Amino acid sequence: MNFHPRFILLLLISASSFAQKNPSPPQDLSDVVITLERTPCFGSCPVYSVTIRGDGAWNILARNSFRLTGRQDINVPVYKIQELVQQFYDIDYFSMKDVYKSKSYEVIDLKTGKKEMMTEFISDQLLPTPPYR
Repeated sequence: MNFHPRFILLLLISASSFAQKNPSPPQDLSDVVITLERTPCFGSCPVYSVTIRGDGAWNILARNSFRLTGRQDINVPVYKIQELVQQFYDIDYFSMKDVYKSKSYEVIDLKTGKKEMMTEFISDQLLPTPPYR
């Protein structure tokens, strides 16, 4: 089963940063674009997307269950963008997997010997808890 995350985060930086063995944050932020998207969940999660550009421009599109609605455009100081980009490098963001999948296991009931497949769900993919017997 593929994991479709509630949070999708993408950071695009000039290709020269990726060519280095241990890349460092770019000095020129003009090519930096950071996108965060929060998608619907099983509950009442806010649904929105945020795009942050290296020049400090933020575009927020709030769709559901959020204090803001519609499109909001704001600007922040460039040093804040530099700090954010540095955090991506500090956590080694670029070594993270593109896709994380849930896992399934075969389990055996020790009392009955019955075999059953159990799935390890990720994040919001949890199914309702079955009634206790």
